[in-house]
Amino acid sequence: RFRPIKKLSFSLSYNERSNIIYYETYKDYVQRLIDEETMQGFRFQINIRPSNKISFGMKAGYRSRKQDPSASKNVYTYLSFSRIASIDASVRLSATLLKSSYLKGSIYSLNIAKELIPGKLNSNISYRFVNYNYVNYDNTLVQHVGDINLNLSIKKNVSLSLSYESIFEKENRYSRLYLNLIKRF
Repeated sequence: RFRPIKKLSFSLSYNERSNIIYYETYKDYVQRLIDEETMQGFRFQINIRPSNKISFGMKAGYRSRKQDPSASKNVYTYLSFSRIASIDASVRLSATLLKSSYLKGSIYSLNIAKELIPGKLNSNISYRFVNYNYVNYDNTLVQHVGDINLNLSIKKNVSLSLSYESIFEKENRYSRLYLNLIKRF
C-alpha cells in the first residue's frame, strides 16, 4: 500500500488462495462467478477522495492459471457521494467488467443508503443490471436485480435486518427474503 497524499492511495497485491468455500447463503450466482474469477492473481487498487463527500475508486485484477485457456481480467470502479443534502442519503454508482476464458460480462449498479431514524434504522435500496455472455455457448444471462434492505438497531449488541431481493430475467423472476437477528458478544 502507498499513500502519497491524504486524498490518494494505491495498493498492489498477489493472492494464491484457491476455491475457498464459505457458508454464504446471501450470494447469488453472479456474485459467486465474480468471486471465483477475481480471487487469485494480481490486483491493483486506487482510491481518490477529492472532498469529504465524494470518492472514486478502481480495482483491476489479472489471473493466469495453467488450467485456463486464457487469462482472466476484471475491473471494478465506483463513484460515491456521501450525504447528498437534497435527499439526505448516500449514493454509489459502480461498474464491474469481467473477461475470462468462458465468459465476458458486465454489471452496472446504483445504490442509495439512507438513515431513516438516526442511530436506529438504516435503509438501502439498490438496482443492478447484469449482462453475461458465455463464450463457448450460445447463452447470455441478462438480469435486472432490485434490493431493499432495512437494518434496525434494537440494543447496543442486538440488531434485526430484513432484506428482499428480486431478480428479473427474460422468462423468469426470482425473489429472496432474508430476516436476520444478530447478537454480538
